[in-house]
Amino acid sequence: MYIQAGRLDTAARTGTLLALDDLFEADVLASVTDIAKEVSQYQGQFYAFPLLVEPQMMLYWNRDLFEQAGLDPDTPPASWDQMYDACEALAGVMGNGEFALNTAVDSGTFGWTTVAAQQHVAGHLPISDDWTSADAEDAKYEELINFYKTLQDNAWIPASRWEKATPPRPSARARSR
Repeated sequence: MYIQAGRLDTAARTGTLLALDDLFEADVLASVTDIAKEVSQYQGQFYAFPLLVEPQMMLYWNRDLFEQAGLDPDTPPASWDQMYDACEALAGVMGNGEFALNTAVDSGTFGWTTVAAQQHVAGHLPISDDWTSADAEDAKYEELINFYKTLQDNAWIPASRWEKATPPRPSARARSR
């Protein structure tokens, strides 16, 4: 039975979920990857069996475009500032209507696809552990919001559907004429 996505520690701690260790053969549980164990276990016991473990956010890049922009394709951006520098460099070689970075543009998808980033920047989600109140006052969330705002203000990502449309950047050829 599928109950929830995400963290299960509260449900395990409060008895909403029961340990599953006795229901599976030991070799089956031993085959669960360490990453999947992080979301399937609480205090060393399985309370869920992972059917799908998906990344919330991934960075992948076009090596050829990185080289055309003068970037090292073997060294991806590792900080906000490096991402801004890469986007600025890539913007110079992108075609009309192309963006240096792509992300979800509708609020629902954007919210769920940034859960990992929200957790990463602040060490917690912007909601209380029992989901009864907001917990978004951490200044680290401001850093994340400003990151996306900077990307959008510079037209390095498409405009969100709740904002006015971002005009496409002129192609590199059009800018050089």
